[in-house]
Amino acid sequence: YAWGPLGPFLKESLSITEAQIGTMTFVLFLASAVSAFPAGISIDRYGVGRNLLLWIGITGVPIFLMGFSHQSYLILLVLLGISGLGYGIGNPATIKGIYIWFGPKERATALGIRQAAVPIGAAVTGIFSVYVAQKFSWFVAPGIIGALAIFMLPISFFVYKEPLGVLLPAPQKRGNSRGVKLREILTERKLLIAFIACGLFGTGQGSITTFLVLYLRESLNYEMLLAGSLFSMAMIGAGIGRISWGVISDRLFNNREFVLLLIAIVGTMTTIITAFWYSNWPASLFYMLAFLLGFSGIGFNALLLTYIAELAGPSKAGTAVGLGSTIGWGGVAVGAAIFGYIVTLSGYPTAWLFLAGAYFIIILLFLISAPRRRGGALS
Repeated sequence: YAWGPLGPFLKESLSITEAQIGTMTFVLFLASAVSAFPAGISIDRYGVGRNLLLWIGITGVPIFLMGFSHQSYLILLVLLGISGLGYGIGNPATIKGIYIWFGPKERATALGIRQAAVPIGAAVTGIFSVYVAQKFSWFVAPGIIGALAIFMLPISFFVYKEPLGVLLPAPQKRGNSRGVKLREILTERKLLIAFIACGLFGTGQGSITTFLVLYLRESLNYEMLLAGSLFSMAMIGAGIGRISWGVISDRLFNNREFVLLLIAIVGTMTTIITAFWYSNWPASLFYMLAFLLGFSGIGFNALLLTYIAELAGPSKAGTAVGLGSTIGWGGVAVGAAIFGYIVTLSGYPTAWLFLAGAYFIIILLFLISAPRRRGGALS
């Protein structure tokens, strides 16, 4: 998520366009989408621990090497692609681990805390990367971030323990078990709807994280540090959202679909407001809007993946979450690229309305799929 705040520096240093910045997100998350599904299958079969190490190592080392790639946009793309292959392992590995360690009344909350680490880290990055880029140069920031990721390798190796007898399935005959498992997942109607929602929510996440700072800087003419602070506010909103939506679902409604519907409604409203925001409106008001953009557009993640894992069940949770992550990160990749091209062709208002349309489709999907009681009330 450093690439959003670093966008203006990348444009100036590498002489690239918004569409090319969107391509960076596209490459990173397309690679994540490619690796997530096979990683999920591997996690269901071999466990969480060794896949955690692959996730951290394959992600962190290329990010560290990006600190030495500041002269070449092409090398940067290659390293982003390699890092994305590692990043794709993260969701199925950690979500499977949390799924087996926590019960249904605390699972979404626990996963929300885990998922909140990502936007909270991005909130720090929103200020840290801008400061480092202004003080030194933009490529110093990924070098430091990559070093921190590599530092996590020995910690994960020595601290994480597999819950033996719970995580790994009983030995099965080889043959068609993978195909049967995948067919079972793809024939479940609610899972299919959840997978589509992954792609559409991912479109919003990729676009917001990649282009919010550029939008604030170039369309609203906000100062760079203010834009970075607003990006951080969006990430704080995302972190709080990932925990809050889980608590709301676990403790208040006990209905994952209804809460996901609420998230999509908030996403639709906030992106429409953003599309029609005027630069002469008080920037202080945008802090609330930035918070809500993150709260809905990025805060959905933990609850949606919990929902997918629960629909699939313990024996197929890794595979289902891996497939959902593949589709979600595909949405991040394609959505950010489309958003960048829309900005280049038609400007930011049209691009924000494009996101509003994606969220509205999610609303329709969950309204159509929800079971109804007599009188038409949502169950």
